[in-house]
Amino acid sequence: MIKNTLEYRITEDRIVEFESAIQELIKNQNSMDQIMFDLHKDSLESQITEMKADIQEYKELKNSKKTFLINSIEDIPHVLIRARIASGYTQEEVAKELKLDLDTYMKYENNDFEGVEIAYIAKLIEVLKIETSQDIETLINVSKNDLIRKISDTGLNSNFLMKRIYPERLSEISDTGLLNLLSSIQKIFKFSLRDLLNNTQLSLNIPNLQAKYKLPENANKNDVEIYTSYAYYIAELALKATNHLQIKDIPSNPKSFYYAVQKNYGDVNFENVLRYTWDLGICVLPLNDNGMFHGAFWRRQGRNVIVLKQKVRQESRWLFDLLHELWHAAQEPEKEERTIIDFEDENQLLEHEKEEIVANKFAANIVLSGKAEYLVQQCIDRADGKIPYLKKVVQEVAIEENVPVGGLANYLARRLSSQNHNWWGVANNLQTGDQNPWELCRDVFFENINLDALDESEQLLLSNALFGGEEI
Repeated sequence: MIKNTLEYRITEDRIVEFESAIQELIKNQNSMDQIMFDLHKDSLESQITEMKADIQEYKELKNSKKTFLINSIEDIPHVLIRARIASGYTQEEVAKELKLDLDTYMKYENNDFEGVEIAYIAKLIEVLKIETSQDIETLINVSKNDLIRKISDTGLNSNFLMKRIYPERLSEISDTGLLNLLSSIQKIFKFSLRDLLNNTQLSLNIPNLQAKYKLPENANKNDVEIYTSYAYYIAELALKATNHLQIKDIPSNPKSFYYAVQKNYGDVNFENVLRYTWDLGICVLPLNDNGMFHGAFWRRQGRNVIVLKQKVRQESRWLFDLLHELWHAAQEPEKEERTIIDFEDENQLLEHEKEEIVANKFAANIVLSGKAEYLVQQCIDRADGKIPYLKKVVQEVAIEENVPVGGLANYLARRLSSQNHNWWGVANNLQTGDQNPWELCRDVFFENINLDALDESEQLLLSNALFGGEEI
């Protein structure tokens, strides 16, 4: 956006330079590869179009007599700049009104007023005669400590807020940082600003996720609902950024799925199943937080998104979880909305227990070449019913039957867990492979999404979810 006369003149000069560059490019077209010529020319033309749009906007603002309104937190930086230009104030004149030097004020505008005290924003609103909604007017007059207290009363963990929503501690957050944090919390948890400003304690309006699940024992219901709502919002952003994907039918027969992956990619491993899943038009979103759940599936308006959040970094576990969630995605295709949450407690009794069992068998039969139950029986028979013998037997059977040792070990551990025996430690020791499945999943995610479909604040939240480190 052009903010002053100098930037306006520079932009005009750059347009002339770019137009000259296009003419020079055309003269040399015969000496260039056609694809490179088209790419270079399109790039220059695109930038010229953007600069002309900026010039047109600046001209219209300079001639505008409109009254500006701040209706939401997100409106604040853009309305302040546009209202200043339309009112005829230069940046230098506004800086004097705020008793600031010009460089400081220009930095405020260039950074969308990030870190600016609310008192300066309130003064700007007054000087520029900007109208505000009742909520915004009240908000800029509420003390910072009161706002922080309201956020704390929601039960949101401060580490979670800093890692995933806004990268500043509440005790150190700037005024405008606090406003941005509030804006993000509003989006994710669907509460109104008016609720926040009332004198009653704020409760998060957790959306009805229509999830079929039973909470694990000792789970904190409030923590689970908060995190699940956060994951749901990030999944919605992922769907928004993958709206270009073509939706295809999901093979629900293990043999058909197995051969489809082989035909398109070769070996049936985690990376190839992951890429085939994206080919089906299904977004796979990896999150990196401890606890709550290890997998989830949501369908929104007929489009599927799978969330993987396995705490172990073993490809065989991630492959199993991905195939498990794919089974859920293949069910009830006629439904526009569907949700399944899979928690970490392997022994939980779910409302949809039958579907969970079938999903496990679907995943196991793909990983183990359609021989899951046969292989389990082979292991039990050879171990003569003695669990201490299973570690050696699993390795022998896997080699003989040409199936992955880690995959067989994990499926056996899953089966034993249903009998209240924890064999996961042994299964973990039988895993192979050096690749980090979470990083692979994240990289493939960014290969397939269109970040331009998200606004700046949405991009930041998605980036925090995937690059913000593991939650404490």
